[in-house]
Amino acid sequence: MKKEINETAYDLLDSQLIFSLSNSFYRATGLNLACTDINGISRVDSFVGAEGDRVNLFCKEMFTLTSLKVNCTREAAAIANKTVSAGVIKPVVYTCHAGLTDIVAPVFKNNIHIANLLTGQFRRAGCGEDNLKKTLKFFPAKKRKNIARMYFASKILSKDEVKKTVNMMTFISYFIDEFAEKAMCIKKSAKKCYIRNAKNYIQNYYEDPDLSLEKIAGFVGVSRSYLSDLFNKKTGTSVTRYIANNRIRFARYLLDSTDQSIKSVCFSCGFKTLNHFYRVFKEKTGVTPSEYKIACKKK
Repeated sequence: MKKEINETAYDLLDSQLIFSLSNSFYRATGLNLACTDINGISRVDSFVGAEGDRVNLFCKEMFTLTSLKVNCTREAAAIANKTVSAGVIKPVVYTCHAGLTDIVAPVFKNNIHIANLLTGQFRRAGCGEDNLKKTLKFFPAKKRKNIARMYFASKILSKDEVKKTVNMMTFISYFIDEFAEKAMCIKKSAKKCYIRNAKNYIQNYYEDPDLSLEKIAGFVGVSRSYLSDLFNKKTGTSVTRYIANNRIRFARYLLDSTDQSIKSVCFSCGFKTLNHFYRVFKEKTGVTPSEYKIACKKK
């Protein structure tokens, strides 16, 4: 069950749905919205602010210290898990360890807690300044004044604005519960297409010595890092190894069925140097191209 929950959460974190909701939420509130698994792990660190105009400089400074970064992610997860255990399923407003106000909302699928929505990084009048004083002690004295200035420059929300934000997060969590499964099914179908298209492209162009992960990702329509991770996860091998396997398969065919020289076979299969060809061939077959060619002639 735990593995199933984690896979569901990761599919959700990777889905376009979360990015779209996060952008809409920001336009409506001016606040970032992150989605983490139940342990506080986020695939995209949107809460810190990947985009320059969304960054809370105070929080960015907090995240330069690993201990404070861990506190932030674990704190939200712990609060969400505690409220869920108590039977509460609505968003919780709390003062974070560094003194700002955050809001965490549990996300459910089929009545199972699978993820958390997290927003905040704003101030409420009279809240959090004691926490700020404790947090400043983690930094050198010469930096504290500037960090405190960043804190007081953070966005201030009134009680009414906080209430509206909580209501919006409640709606989003219900929306995800209702529509996330459909969105994730679309994403899973897309993933299969990405892998199939990548394999087809490699099988058609492995003879190209300049074939690269970047070219394949461009053809598929995703980023290099995303394709690399997805390909490895779904096939059990890397893109580079899959290319090499196709090249060596073709090389074996040419050595076995034609009179081409080893040098000609090397370049026909997309290798740029003989040394690289020999090394990969022996790694894949256990023998050198020369030994393989001799063995084929003896058949």
